[in-house]
Amino acid sequence: IKYILTEFTKSNQADIVVDKENMTIEHLIPDQGLSDSSYLGNLVLVTAHVNSELLQNKQIVDKINILSTDSSFNVNKSLDKYLNEDNTFDIQTRGKDIYSKLYDKIFYYDSSPFNLNNEDINIYFETYDKVKEYPELLN
Repeated sequence: IKYILTEFTKSNQADIVVDKENMTIEHLIPDQGLSDSSYLGNLVLVTAHVNSELLQNKQIVDKINILSTDSSFNVNKSLDKYLNEDNTFDIQTRGKDIYSKLYDKIFYYDSSPFNLNNEDINIYFETYDKVKEYPELLN
């Protein structure tokens, strides 16, 4: 998880080196055994100082305000866009945004070495959808 958060954070920085060895992972919504708290959309990369000295046991709105002023990372400075009107945090949307960036820009799959294009891939899935109803054809 730390590697993924590091790559995501680095992809949004042009001027700061992100050293994952000196970073910690902070749960924006406290990890109290709740399933949502372990989602990628609820996790941020911060320095040990920011985590232990500034964020510890704070409410989500306070954490976001602190990160917007005290974090050097652009992804942490823009977390307020995931706050809803009732001050709840939209973990799902942030997670989808992170996954999109990871798949589209960071861990991008280039199909060109296999001489595949989007049309080939679409034809494959269309064909698969047609034959999946006939398991004997898939063996």
